[in-house]
Amino acid sequence: MLYTCNGHSAILKSYITYYVIIPSHYKEDTLGVPLDEIYPFKRRPLPVLYLFHGGVADASCWLRYTNIEALAEELDIAVVMPNVGNSYYTDMVHGPAYYMFVSEELPRMVHSVFPLSDKREDNFTAGLSMGGYGALKVALRNPERYKGVVSLSGVVDIMDLLTCGLYEDLLDLDSIFGSDREKVRGSEEDLYSLAKGLVDGNKKIPDIYLAVGCKDYFAKSNEEYAGFLGKLGIDCCFELGEGNHDWDFWNPHLRRGLKWLLKKG
Repeated sequence: MLYTCNGHSAILKSYITYYVIIPSHYKEDTLGVPLDEIYPFKRRPLPVLYLFHGGVADASCWLRYTNIEALAEELDIAVVMPNVGNSYYTDMVHGPAYYMFVSEELPRMVHSVFPLSDKREDNFTAGLSMGGYGALKVALRNPERYKGVVSLSGVVDIMDLLTCGLYEDLLDLDSIFGSDREKVRGSEEDLYSLAKGLVDGNKKIPDIYLAVGCKDYFAKSNEEYAGFLGKLGIDCCFELGEGNHDWDFWNPHLRRGLKWLLKKG
């Protein structure tokens, strides 16, 4: 079941739209089955995936370009897909606090309405490109709440994004991260620093699945980040496959990544 949700965000101070997929409780032929069995008054809490879109896109891309609803049914997992603009899932220096929204307010919103589990082993994040960065950041900054994360062609090296000069015409990076971009290095926006902090602090570490196409600009940075995680002793499944920065690559690897995470659990 697909829900299109509209409501007011206290953090963003505006009305927002997000999508929620709830897999069917009863998956067999319903002929002659009592409605109470098909639609129980109360069902068991479901595992939940927070699925983050990429830059210059929105959450509807998951519905238009993937089979995420069928995948949610197959894996019996709820999926929450927020819209965050080009915010990089960040509390913007000049703009709304999107990190606070997706990491704190959104979970409260959906848990208050839908039958979702609040157990760590049942909560996951995933995303592509900008959303891969967001998924990793949310999971690494809240390791006590998330069992695992899938990043597809993720922007894993934020300093590369801020210094390569390739995205200045697409993104207002100064509004997101500030004009002094060097301050981002080693901060809570830096995935390298976040991973090292978990190891140094002897904290729980989410299972991490990274996938990127060999023709993707972010292939090198993903390979380097996977190597960095390995040196830290962090469990990471890294797949460098054929493909580019597109849905032909993301679709099969979303399935592979989610099945890997759920098997790990």
